[in-house]
Amino acid sequence: MGVDSNWVSILEYARIKKISISTIRRHIKAGRIKSKQLKGKYFLLLPASLRSIDDCETKESRSADLDNNQRYLLQKQENRELREEIADLRMLVQLLESRSSELMVTPSSSDTPPVIPTTLS
Repeated sequence: MGVDSNWVSILEYARIKKISISTIRRHIKAGRIKSKQLKGKYFLLLPASLRSIDDCETKESRSADLDNNQRYLLQKQENRELREEIADLRMLVQLLESRSSELMVTPSSSDTPPVIPTTLS
């Protein structure tokens, strides 16, 4: 015995009606909500007035989920590219630091600058 589209889980009903699951369980116990139990799970009859609203919300939430997934994938790609760029920049910094240490001249024991010979003709 399957559950048709008119019957929804307690969680789905709570989302649609914007009420807590505890409240729904109290309403079931009091007989205020039509429900049936299938394999130990309760399913509630969704009023016709809420079915079309649920369909719209489901389409919107799927669209929002798709947008969120696309944003996530784009951010993941951007993070990967930024990590690669950081790795490249670190390598360049190490290269420049090693070259600068090679180019540094240690001062000689005499404080006088070296004499540059000039020839005058």
